Amino acid sequence: MPPPILCPTYSACPTSPLESLAGSLSAADLHLVVMGDAFVGIVHPCKIYNILATGCPYLYVGPSPSHVTEVANGAPAGEAWLARHGDVEGVVACIRQAAALGQRRCLDNSGLARQFSAASLLSRMIDVVESCCPPHPAPAIGPDHLRPDAPESYGSDRASRLPSQ
Repeated sequence: MPPPILCPTYSACPTSPLESLAGSLSAADLHLVVMGDAFVGIVHPCKIYNILATGCPYLYVGPSPSHVTEVANGAPAGEAWLARHGDVEGVVACIRQAAALGQRRCLDNSGLARQFSAASLLSRMIDVVESCCPPHPAPAIGPDHLRPDAPESYGSDRASRLPSQ
């Protein structure tokens, strides 16, 4: 694995193996989540869910409203900063506010993380899909619904019960 790229105010690490992802995510002072304007309603930057799970602060740069801004509205104070594309002064102000808080441990964000967990979101999605398609009673299947010339079963003696030709 190549060493991280270091400079006085920024470091970028190579991709982490899944088993060490939590350590990498919780080590950041401030995460950056970026989404393009054209992707609202189409894409959710998935890294937000891992950041929520660690409870670490993040800066979102992208359109508003978006799914990420909805998530940020539920975040504890000092965890989420928001800026629009092209707002350099806003991004700088957010970074300075986060830096002013100093190094700190990640917050206990288990409630918000659970709200956006895969299990919770999948359950909610199933509820939405099922509400659009009310269940229909299963059709009755039995001997009365078979063709008169159909065999009653498909056992080993099937050939003996087939109509002669």
